[in-house]
Amino acid sequence: MLVRSTRSPARGQLVRPRRVHGRRVAALAAGSRRTHPSTRPEHAPVHTQAPGRGDGRLTREGTRQRDPAQRDRRTAVDALEVPATTSNRSAPPGAQRPRERGDAVTDQQTTTPTRSVREVTASTFLLRRDAGQWFVGLIWHDRLGSHMPAGGHGEVGEGVHDAAVREVLEETGHRARLVPGPTVPTPTGFPHRPVPAPWWICEGGASPDGHTSTPHTHVDHIYLALAETASAAAEQQADHQLTWFTRSRLTTDPTVSEDSRLLALQLMSWLDGAPAGAEDDPEQLSAHLAHRAALGLVLPAQQRQQEGPA
Repeated sequence: MLVRSTRSPARGQLVRPRRVHGRRVAALAAGSRRTHPSTRPEHAPVHTQAPGRGDGRLTREGTRQRDPAQRDRRTAVDALEVPATTSNRSAPPGAQRPRERGDAVTDQQTTTPTRSVREVTASTFLLRRDAGQWFVGLIWHDRLGSHMPAGGHGEVGEGVHDAAVREVLEETGHRARLVPGPTVPTPTGFPHRPVPAPWWICEGGASPDGHTSTPHTHVDHIYLALAETASAAAEQQADHQLTWFTRSRLTTDPTVSEDSRLLALQLMSWLDGAPAGAEDDPEQLSAHLAHRAALGLVLPAQQRQQEGPA
């Protein structure tokens, strides 16, 4: 259906196309023919200027009354004719809409079976030296049936390092002084306060627990800490029983979880040669452990260079 203005444009001037019910039409003013009302088909509408409107919009008179049900169907069709965008584009059945910039999609909301729920946790190996011998403290976990470091999930408003200290106190009755992990220094004038760094950050599978009812993944921040002496009453009120392990017992005790055993034995090798007083000074112990850890990385590389290509 063509839409003509009540004003005649100059000859040869193109009338700007308009959309009527989703159809784009254009009329060339030059040579355009007006239809006399007497010869207009019965169903064709008569367009007149709307009274009191100066914007040139048209009203329709004399049109056949459309069936309300038909009008409703047209409205529904018009709604479907909105150009597709990234937010309303439909995807093939079974396909997922790709994430877009600004999407607030968390791993908990992701339904892809290859991705699991990931939760931040903290674990802490307790250290003490008695009569020149180092010990590693591990708790007995009833549900998992093995010895492992104290640890768990953080609470609302709590840093991961704070969760590590709290979990040690709750599960063992001992207060912990974190041995900060190796970091690079911040520049002079840096306005933020550094917090103790973990020695490892590892991902591992976790079975259903009190936080998540399905198998999931723990992003575990693993700390070291010196344990202060706890009273007998504090140890009795603790959630778990604490056991101190020597290097030889770590090697042979089948109740120690394998991942805990590997890390604890690595720690024992780094603790060799720790200076006197390191058992009471977290910063001094941290420097010694970082040095031994760096040697563990450098010496094998030097050996490989000396041996040359195989």
